[in-house]
Amino acid sequence: FLFPLEQRLIFLRSTAMSHLESYYSLIDDVFMKTQNPVRAVQRMTLLIDKEKIFEEGLKVINLLSTSSIVFDVKFKDQTCLGKGPLQEFLRLFALELQRNSLDIWLSDSKDGNEFASRKEELGLFPSPRSVRRPDLFFTLGALCAKAIENGITLPLHFSPSFIKLLRHERIEIQDVSKA
Repeated sequence: FLFPLEQRLIFLRSTAMSHLESYYSLIDDVFMKTQNPVRAVQRMTLLIDKEKIFEEGLKVINLLSTSSIVFDVKFKDQTCLGKGPLQEFLRLFALELQRNSLDIWLSDSKDGNEFASRKEELGLFPSPRSVRRPDLFFTLGALCAKAIENGITLPLHFSPSFIKLLRHERIEIQDVSKA
């Protein structure tokens, strides 16, 4: 054959397994040269109560974001399991992070609307009062990472100024006042 057996096995492992297993296998085969390249993926099923989505979302995202555990979501009193409930959980939790009561976003309407809202072209920008809750921005980052990992689009519309800030680009006060 054109390729040695070891390289063919590496190719087989990288294409036949899940993304996470393939990742560990490639690291072990190519970089670490270990004898046992396959690691077991830890998988959990989480029972989430929609009535307590914010509290349970904080726990789940903060506890599991730094680990390599793959989790599925099942809602209390529902039988569905898989990507659909996970997608719904991530989207509902993203909406919860936009509540005006958290006071972490600038908002045009604080009185009647329970969620932070801006003119559509402006998007979400952190409030100066958000320094009281920096943990929520860690959670937001972990939530976005989990959504990217699973190919899920979240209902988060950040302002261009906030994106510049995340990229360590300079922003002017006019950008923030517009945002």
